[in-house]
Amino acid sequence: MICKTAGYGQPPGAFQPAALAFASACTCAVDAAANPLNVYGATKLEGEQAVLAASPRALNIRTSWVVSAHGKNFVKTMLRVAAAGNPLKVVDDQLGRPTSAADLAGFILDIAPRLVAAPAGDPLFGTVHFANSGEVSWRGFAQAIFAEALGDQAPDVAATTTAEYVTPARRPLRATMDLGKLARVYGVTPRAWQAALSDIIAVLKPTSTP
Repeated sequence: MICKTAGYGQPPGAFQPAALAFASACTCAVDAAANPLNVYGATKLEGEQAVLAASPRALNIRTSWVVSAHGKNFVKTMLRVAAAGNPLKVVDDQLGRPTSAADLAGFILDIAPRLVAAPAGDPLFGTVHFANSGEVSWRGFAQAIFAEALGDQAPDVAATTTAEYVTPARRPLRATMDLGKLARVYGVTPRAWQAALSDIIAVLKPTSTP
């Protein structure tokens, strides 16, 4: 999706949501060689390249594990499954950074005026990673969701592995985005994913208890 601002000629920025498909197992730097593991990742990479080729004032924002109190996402899925009383088994060997959709939106709104004012060639443009600080496995994330939402009533979460949980698309074991450029160029250090999760659960709390 390209974000255009009327009256400013070329689009001052672009937003390309990127999932965990750019590297096999690494803390992925912005300028690391891309290594898509599946069609989804490959098409995201093609989209990024097209956006950057279309304008010298384009910005790709890569993000991961986006969650919110709204829409369909991992937090709401876990709470729904727990409420149904179903056994829980979650992959424990895939690591990444959860991202609050609200925090991501806030970052985009904050930098929009800087993008509009910046000339072509400014380091603000190009590609940057945005995610909440910290790293966790999917199982660890699920456990944190239940602890925050359900307290002593939190269900047990059994561990499974990527090899045991077969999906049509390959997934990297570690897709932790490096946030160095975010701090260096934009002066932004995202809060911890645990704090972001707490805000999400606070919104869902009235309906999160089985």
